[in-house]
Amino acid sequence: MNSSLLEPFGISGDFHAIATGTTWTAGAGDLLTVESPIDRSNLGTIQMATGEQVPEVVAAAVGAFEQLRGMPARRRGEFVRK
Repeated sequence: MNSSLLEPFGISGDFHAIATGTTWTAGAGDLLTVESPIDRSNLGTIQMATGEQVPEVVAAAVGAFEQLRGMPARRRGEFVRK
C-alpha cells in the first residue's frame, strides 16, 4: 500500500492480507491492486490470502468466539468499545 497516505494517521510499515486478533500475516495468493474510487489512481497492492490459509483464520475466529462466549454481556460490551 502507499504508506504515505496513512502516515498522518500513525500507520506505517508492511501491510498484510490476513489479520487474526493482533497477528497480521502476509497472503500467499494473487496480488490485488487497490484503486482510488475518485480518480482510479493506484493506492497500493496487497497479496491476497489463499484457500489454504483460510483454516488458520477460521480457527483463530473460533478461539476468539469461545473466549468471548463465556464473558457476561456487559463485559463484552466494554471490551468491544475499547
